[in-house]
Amino acid sequence: MGWIEPELDKGPLFEIDGKGLQSVGADSASFHLLIIGASVAWGSYASLEKTTYFSLLEQQLNREGHRIKISILAAGAWISSQEVMALLHIGFGLNPNVVLFLDGMNDITNADEPEIDRARQFIENMKLAGQICAGKNIDLVYALQPSIAEKKVKSKLEQRIVQTLPPTAREQEIKKDYQRIRVALKAMKGSKIRFLDCSDVFSAEVPTTFADLWHFADPGHQLLADFLTKFFLETYFSNEESNKI
Repeated sequence: MGWIEPELDKGPLFEIDGKGLQSVGADSASFHLLIIGASVAWGSYASLEKTTYFSLLEQQLNREGHRIKISILAAGAWISSQEVMALLHIGFGLNPNVVLFLDGMNDITNADEPEIDRARQFIENMKLAGQICAGKNIDLVYALQPSIAEKKVKSKLEQRIVQTLPPTAREQEIKKDYQRIRVALKAMKGSKIRFLDCSDVFSAEVPTTFADLWHFADPGHQLLADFLTKFFLETYFSNEESNKI
């Protein structure tokens, strides 16, 4: 994996255990969701743990009568190859019902080698994750993370962010890579594999949502949590699906 986040307890800000994990919800919950990714999945730029997308997701599902535990296995600057290793070495030992990869941006923006087809590399790693989860009979959700390039209405500050992107992460290149990834992940869908496109969940927002190329503060976390809550209610907590859990 290269690295994990260090064990830290910062009270209401965040708490990370010795395996680099954050968690919310009751250990006794019958439904365990494991989220894997990098700094966005980790909850960066939220002001408190309770305002992260994953904490809001747990709170909102709990209010709907669904007790759920969420574990976050993520570290700043990880790319998909590291995330798959994290799933293998740590994730499966947590016995999740569902694994959700919330990622995509780091793979196509953080690599310096121009000769590498970064989108293809990401797709192949996600394909591998799907094969591994299928072997364990665990549901997998590919969640393509929010992208400033996909935000249709950009504030003046967000326009400045886009204008200052490095050559390896131009807006049109991000959109092109995201479309390739989107098509590939949709094609991988099956009875145990789902695709959730979170790329433009902020598109209707006129105010500034993104703080930089990747991250967003509390309002963005709330929007993402709302989107995920709707997905989980419809996919896993409808009456028919709840009886299968």
